[in-house]
Amino acid sequence: MDNSLDGHNLMEFCRHLEGFEKPWCAQSRAELSEKKIDALRKAGCRLIYFGLESGSDRTLKALNKGITSKEMSDFIRRLHSRGIVPFPSLMVGAPGERRADFEKTLLFVVDHSQYLDVVNVYPFTASPASEFASQHREPDENTTMRLLQFIQTCQDFGLRVCVGEQSAEYVMFTRVAHSASRRRT
Repeated sequence: MDNSLDGHNLMEFCRHLEGFEKPWCAQSRAELSEKKIDALRKAGCRLIYFGLESGSDRTLKALNKGITSKEMSDFIRRLHSRGIVPFPSLMVGAPGERRADFEKTLLFVVDHSQYLDVVNVYPFTASPASEFASQHREPDENTTMRLLQFIQTCQDFGLRVCVGEQSAEYVMFTRVAHSASRRRT
């Protein structure tokens, strides 16, 4: 698992892995080109974990994500069409998240459930050195209820849910390790 996939040497990296025939997963921003996605698949990448964060463009902008929900949607579809499992991470309760923003996130996940197998979700927490912490911005007061509703909605649509980064890393590892062991039998 690579903590930061994509860089000036990604294509060369993929060419080196092509002959190994070992599945692997990575983390990336949702900005990989089709050419890079194709190279990743050919190199054995089977799952990409990425920060979707929200299905609301207003929330994505407030988080300085630098990408829109439409671009996220296109990324998910491109990964899926090439046989790479999209594994998005989302947050609930970001400062300023309105009910309508949360509902857009729910709708985004439901609309993409056919492309997803598992999602990671966590309640918003400001990192100590983040802009949110320095501005003393607090998570939305409805965060816990929204988190529970998010989990239930995902489960209703047949999606598995991880809560927090460590469980997401475990799922990524076991998913790829399991697919490798199935190939050997």
